[in-house]
Amino acid sequence: MMTVWIFSGKPQIWKKPAFPPEIQKVWAAVAFQAASGIATSTGADVTVTLPVHAANDIFLLQVVVRDVDDTITITGWTEIANVNDGTAKHWWFWMRATGSSETDPLVDKSTGTGDTYATVTTYRGAITSGDPWEAKGTATCTGTTNPFTYTGGVTTLTAGSLVVVSWNDIDNFASSCVMSATDPSSINTDMHIKSNVGGDGLNAAGSAVRTNAGATGDVVVDSNQPPDAACGIVLALKIAGAPVVYSVTVEDGAVDYGIVEPDGQETTLELEPVDTQIVTNTSTGTADFTIMSTTATGGTPWTLAMATGSANEFIHKFSTNGGSNWRTFEVADTPYTFVDSIAASDTQSLDLFIGIPSTTSVYDTKSITVTVQVGEP
Repeated sequence: MMTVWIFSGKPQIWKKPAFPPEIQKVWAAVAFQAASGIATSTGADVTVTLPVHAANDIFLLQVVVRDVDDTITITGWTEIANVNDGTAKHWWFWMRATGSSETDPLVDKSTGTGDTYATVTTYRGAITSGDPWEAKGTATCTGTTNPFTYTGGVTTLTAGSLVVVSWNDIDNFASSCVMSATDPSSINTDMHIKSNVGGDGLNAAGSAVRTNAGATGDVVVDSNQPPDAACGIVLALKIAGAPVVYSVTVEDGAVDYGIVEPDGQETTLELEPVDTQIVTNTSTGTADFTIMSTTATGGTPWTLAMATGSANEFIHKFSTNGGSNWRTFEVADTPYTFVDSIAASDTQSLDLFIGIPSTTSVYDTKSITVTVQVGEP
């Protein structure tokens, strides 16, 4: 964030204090990608149509069969856990994609009975070899109370790992749910699919990044209806490599425009000495930058405009190529592309242009905030 103060007095325009040295830190982590539809039957084997995927994506398949005598086989997939609720059996399997066209998994049942419901969710950014699940909770059935709780959740081992909650039920009781834990406090609902095939079924999943390694605490699922037997598991998916920390600095952080007449203009390039700002990508990886400006506040505000012909309207622009081209901040608090795919430790020049209102009702102190935002490319 660049905090820009404008002091106006007949009118004098100044941009003063230092820009804060660091803007933003964000974890770029393993993340949910897509969910399949639900494959169902009243007893026969089912095949799940995989969602769009890429090499090294992690598939998580969950199956519930309303029959406790069944065993299932899914060729090429590894079983994580299963649990029996007394009426139905619930399984979780995983596989790592080797390309973008993996074979749709056949859930091969040992019997031809029992309503069957199977889905797949996919995740990207996990480790590319070995077991990606660094922590696995115990598959648990919670009964018929709502909200229902997966006690203890899971303890993640790596900063930036993805907490995954996968659960299902032998009824399509709930049309929605909210998932939460101690840390992460909010868990996104990635999939919630109901089926009225047979005696009804529901498969759901959610995920959220835990910034630091540690215990999630209890995972609570609050649905809009009590379940019949909500059985689920909490997992932690290990990120590939170190998480990227995004940050940026702006130097030297102070611009003094001096005295600018009404309807006049000034740029950092015309000052003596020239006061071009230097933006440095202090992230641990490649990043994209955007930039935005506020209005000039304090007393009667000045609003952003494309021209300075009206009272209390000023022009604000930025340049990344030494003033050869200027981009206008047309709308306040709206991000504009500053620079894309800038490598870690690389720099980018930033010049600013201001056009003063032709008339202003007061000459109160004004302030503008220019924000450079940094994020994943």
